[in-house]
Amino acid sequence: MITELYVNVIDFGAKGDGVTDDTVAIQKALDNGGDIFFPAGTYVVKNTLKLKQSNTRLFGVKGKTILDWSKASSVFNTIGAELFQVYGTKSSAIKLTTDALKGKGLGNVKNDYPGHLVVKRFDYEIDVASTESINDNNLILITSDFMWIDDAVEHQHGELAVVSNTVDSTKLRLSNQLHEDYLTSKAARYHKITPIENVVIEGLTFRGHDYKDNVRGDYGLIVKYGRNITVRDCNFKSVDQCSVDFISVYNGCIENCDFYHMYTKPKYYIQYASKVSNASMFIKVLNNNYINGRHAVVTGHTVYEDLTKPAELRERCPGIQRHILVEGNTASGYWHAAYSTHNSSEYVTFNNNRALHCDKGFELRCSLVDAVGNQIKHCRVGFNLTVRPEYLQISKNTLVDTDLSIYAKTYTEGFNPKSIMISDNYLLNTTGTGIALNFTDCPGIVKDIVITQNRIVDCVANTYALQVSGKAECVITGNIFRNISNFIISLRGVTNSRASQNIAYDADTKGMFYLVNGTGNTAGGNVIRDNFAYNCYKGLIEMNAWESTTNTISQNYNNGVLVP
Repeated sequence: MITELYVNVIDFGAKGDGVTDDTVAIQKALDNGGDIFFPAGTYVVKNTLKLKQSNTRLFGVKGKTILDWSKASSVFNTIGAELFQVYGTKSSAIKLTTDALKGKGLGNVKNDYPGHLVVKRFDYEIDVASTESINDNNLILITSDFMWIDDAVEHQHGELAVVSNTVDSTKLRLSNQLHEDYLTSKAARYHKITPIENVVIEGLTFRGHDYKDNVRGDYGLIVKYGRNITVRDCNFKSVDQCSVDFISVYNGCIENCDFYHMYTKPKYYIQYASKVSNASMFIKVLNNNYINGRHAVVTGHTVYEDLTKPAELRERCPGIQRHILVEGNTASGYWHAAYSTHNSSEYVTFNNNRALHCDKGFELRCSLVDAVGNQIKHCRVGFNLTVRPEYLQISKNTLVDTDLSIYAKTYTEGFNPKSIMISDNYLLNTTGTGIALNFTDCPGIVKDIVITQNRIVDCVANTYALQVSGKAECVITGNIFRNISNFIISLRGVTNSRASQNIAYDADTKGMFYLVNGTGNTAGGNVIRDNFAYNCYKGLIEMNAWESTTNTISQNYNNGVLVP
């Protein structure tokens, strides 16, 4: 005799006929837990569904099993209503008794994450007021009153950590090193997380309200304080605010899902498709299709734990997102940026994604980001580097039919960008500037800017193929330019920079270099050497206002002839 290894939601009274209200029946099935099958059909839902059981799998027939909230009434008439909750819990705070400092550890154990950076595991001990109720492999949230200044709001920092073991009644050993300093002077503390874990949701369609008036605003599938969460082969249609949000999830994946919203212009609601927020770590967003909205994939913040409470009683929802892999996705029709990071994020990788017909392909506002092998076509801006860009790698991307291909400007007041590598990219048919890095408003010298081995072809507007402005120290080397309608390389006020071994063909109206001083600063200490210009209308250098004798211009060639 073979025993069924799953239960059928129909056995709990659900009909799936598109007419009957199946809310109560589905909730009974969710409370039962285990493996729950949803046969093909349309299940009318008129309230929030809540999954509280770990080790649960919900599965249906992709594209044919529909959970339909479109007939729900007043409960979803305000911003913040959630269609489907998958919530763990967070305990009260327990104080740290000594400072916990980032990067400290007792030894390297292993590397178990295939992201863009090696994530090394460490044993690290922290001193706490009590370890009561803490067991091996428990998940904790470490935070303090230190505020991470975001571009939109002040955001309380914090991170998830796994307890390796309890050393004694006042000491915990963690299996991973910390990314931040948690100081007792800033009320450093930890919370035990009781996560909902080992959950798989697959083959279901979530249908929201769509836009009806200025107060509609449902959230779709919201996972808070989870571990080992997978959402795969699902469809999300017309969910107003955010389709999937991982809030402080440790190890999760969103893959092979389809997201659709009918609007391509800004509306009252936010229109996020996949969001990774707060203290989430080790999250993968893989091979999804996205159509229309504000952002297809965004890392960012959920400010408060519970929006239903009065403002004065709301508790901040702490955490910085780290180690996020976004790979193999396709997004089209996004009116802001297809892929975006808020600056409360670190260690984010974008690999082999596509952005089509969006205002911006990527908006990168944070540190420690790799964007490698992506395709951007028919977007106004390819990469927008803004707010707090530092330690970025933009490599091996293809950008076709953009206005601004790679653009950097408008930073947090007082912030200096640094360590930006732009290499091996192919820019075709740019109607504005190919690469434009503007650092004129930065308070200090911008260091470690490298632009190398890029190919810029058919830059046809009355601007520049490559421009760096402001007090920046940069290396521009090994780039190839062809069929440029204006200046090829414009350097405005840069210092201690080097441009060498660049090759330019066929500049119709201008020369290869346009060299001027910056506003309020004089360029100095620069070297322009070993560059080659062929068939550039005004030769190697069109304008040279670098009057400082500390600049060196030598060993450059125009049409094969050495320029003195």
